[in-house]
Amino acid sequence: MRQTREHIRRLRGGRTRAPGARPRLRNSARWVVALALGLRQGEALGHHWEDVDLDAGTSASARTGSGRSTGIDWEDKGYVLASPTGGPLSRNTDFHVWKRLLRDAGVRDGRLHDARHTAATVLLILGVPDVVVDAIMGWEPGGAARVRARYMHVTGTMLRKVAQQVGDALWELLKTN
Repeated sequence: MRQTREHIRRLRGGRTRAPGARPRLRNSARWVVALALGLRQGEALGHHWEDVDLDAGTSASARTGSGRSTGIDWEDKGYVLASPTGGPLSRNTDFHVWKRLLRDAGVRDGRLHDARHTAATVLLILGVPDVVVDAIMGWEPGGAARVRARYMHVTGTMLRKVAQQVGDALWELLKTN
């Protein structure tokens, strides 16, 4: 799925929350991770705090972390994205929350894995070097050209920007000759 900035804004709930405000969706960091880093469902749901280095801002399979909520029935099992009791999130529930999130945001239906395409495309739009994209997405360094071609989608906005740059460069050349 090729979500535009508008789609991502709607998935976030349409506005920025005030500092300290509670997210409207439990484990909303789950969806930020999906859209920003392209973690596969199993990578996100199986991520443990022991793999996270908050000081360095890195982790074994991702470059993010999320807070834990504690409660009377909480049993710390080390999951970054955890159920209300501290255990792993259900893959089935995760899938259905994704579908509800898309529906509520008014974004066309898509597979959960499509968020990985969005993450790769955003990295392309930002001009992130291939070697960094490969590291973020967990792709084999040096051999990921085919994978990048499958996941990174050139947008109309990108094409228009390049066309404008080429046109500007050509007109500048014609003016100097």
